[in-house]
Amino acid sequence: MNNRPKTPKDLLKYFLKYLASLKLAVFVMLGLGILTAVGTFVEAHYNDTQAAARLVYKTPYMFVLMALLCVNLISVMIDRWPWKKRHRSFVSAHIGILLLIFGSWVTMEFGLDGNLVIPIGDKGRWVRLNDTELTVWATFDGDQYSKVFHEEVDLLVNSPKKKPIEIPIDQGVLKISDYKPYVYSNHRIVGTDSTSTGPAIRFHLYNDRASVNDWLFQESTREPASMPMGPAEVFLGAPIPDKMLANQMYLLPKGELLEYAVFYRDGKLARRGQIREAEEIDTGWMGLKFRLLRYYPHAQKIWEFEDAPRMSEQTTSAIYVEWKDQKQWVAMGDRFKIFTDKAAYLVNYSNKVVDLGFDVRLTKFEMGKYQGTNRAATYKSFVEVPELGAQEISMNQPLKHKGKTLYQASFSSDENGEVAASVLSVNDDPGRWIKYLGSLIISLGVVWLFYDRRKSARAMGPKDGTLSD
Repeated sequence: MNNRPKTPKDLLKYFLKYLASLKLAVFVMLGLGILTAVGTFVEAHYNDTQAAARLVYKTPYMFVLMALLCVNLISVMIDRWPWKKRHRSFVSAHIGILLLIFGSWVTMEFGLDGNLVIPIGDKGRWVRLNDTELTVWATFDGDQYSKVFHEEVDLLVNSPKKKPIEIPIDQGVLKISDYKPYVYSNHRIVGTDSTSTGPAIRFHLYNDRASVNDWLFQESTREPASMPMGPAEVFLGAPIPDKMLANQMYLLPKGELLEYAVFYRDGKLARRGQIREAEEIDTGWMGLKFRLLRYYPHAQKIWEFEDAPRMSEQTTSAIYVEWKDQKQWVAMGDRFKIFTDKAAYLVNYSNKVVDLGFDVRLTKFEMGKYQGTNRAATYKSFVEVPELGAQEISMNQPLKHKGKTLYQASFSSDENGEVAASVLSVNDDPGRWIKYLGSLIISLGVVWLFYDRRKSARAMGPKDGTLSD
């Protein structure tokens, strides 16, 4: 017997039967199960949810399977048309699942999920996302920088090892030729002959109760560098003021020497003079002495990287930048400088940032600890938001404003282990109401299913009220 379709209508019915078939449903479920298992393995192997999302969950394979699932669900409903009353639970379940999938897509495409880091006493409005971007800035007058290249990149999926990113600039082509997703980073300060970079010093500030041994590097000649140290602060490259009502030290390069000035909190100028390498001065701050260990009139930061097998709090990612004879690894968030006869360029590989739409000022941060330990148990951020005023954000009390929800996520510490900033998780889920609606419809379908089964069982039972054997 020949069951092949003979007319276009028969062909359409045959095709619809296949799309609504159990075979296709089993294939889709099996494929989704395999991808989910692979994604779980990838996330556990790299300790990175974003790696699993980029390598598995947001790939064409997953999108094709989800599209086939939607087609299968719709085809099954069409195949049962015209629907009868007994089909309401079946139709509700399918419509609810379709709404869940659609709501998830809306959230993925138009939602917001990132972090807002706010230093204590400061304000912030720029949300850092997991997406990454590559930007090149240029200045032709040494003052104003303009964006000459910008592109969102996913180097974990589209590795520059296979296809390098080439960016034309004057006098050559800038190339991104390699990428490492997880590296331990460390840097060292070295001297350079380039006059376009600022100075760097290594100093030792100490007394019988405290000791600070660190570098202070002025990366840009237009912006002074500073290092706050509790009640005192050291500046490098800033003009020395006539008066300052704070415990501050100013260091200004003068060739091979540094001109210095030390101020007390009462505005008094305590010390002023010049200092060379290996020389020491008495600051007058609680017996603190300042020794200049190393001084470079012009310096640069050299990054060194060690491969890491998986993500941790100490790892970052890095790109390999090439321009003529200059070749260097650049860490996430750092900048690579290139100088030509016509311009200066800054290459920046960083997380994408978006505007929150309003300022959030962090006035106070509180951290509760487990009894008898230094482990953090609870966090609280006290903030000020325009139109809302003073607000509190804690681990169980988010802040909602203008469609955004701000959760207390964590905090960051300075070099001394003191809390320096609060980390808030920012979420905007435009597909939430669609997913809620889908869940509600599925629940109604379950209720109808049990109701119809109970009603059917009663209809099939003994009509005289007796029980059969």
